[in-house]
Amino acid sequence: NPPDRRSPRSAVKCFASFLDSEANAFILQLLRRSLHQYAGRVTIAFATSTAFRTFDEDLPLIQAAADQRGLDARILSWDDPDADWSTFDAVVIRSCWDYIERRDEFLEWARSVPRLHNSREVIEWNTDKVYLRQLEAAGIPIIETRWDIAAGDDIGSPGEWVVKPTVSAGSKDTARWHAAED
Repeated sequence: NPPDRRSPRSAVKCFASFLDSEANAFILQLLRRSLHQYAGRVTIAFATSTAFRTFDEDLPLIQAAADQRGLDARILSWDDPDADWSTFDAVVIRSCWDYIERRDEFLEWARSVPRLHNSREVIEWNTDKVYLRQLEAAGIPIIETRWDIAAGDDIGSPGEWVVKPTVSAGSKDTARWHAAED
């Protein structure tokens, strides 16, 4: 459903579900503390990207749920030159999906943000899918993966396969084939 069709109760459930995840335990701690312990309202920034802000249907719901709880939540583009990230009690990455075109710039931004709740190390590790090699080496099963395939390489006959850049989001620059002739 589009965000404007969800009820306030759905927004609260969405926000509560978001906060229940291990990656966002810090924000849950902020909510559980008495707000009077703080000189002002708790401030949280949800980082997104300008291009994809409208595609993240949960952003308005998160904003509304935070407002209901007396939090000062703001949705900002990660590359906004006017954003002062140091003014927030917590910064949480939400939908910065344009990082794939500017990964180095995005990682530099992440390293510069004080109180970024998402682990900088995990962000760097996870934004390039070569981490799958480490998982496989550690004995964690991954889908059969071939790295650095060149035109003319023998790939056997897998039946179907997917080609995707290691730095990618969603299905950007991704293709699926069913026959070697494709």
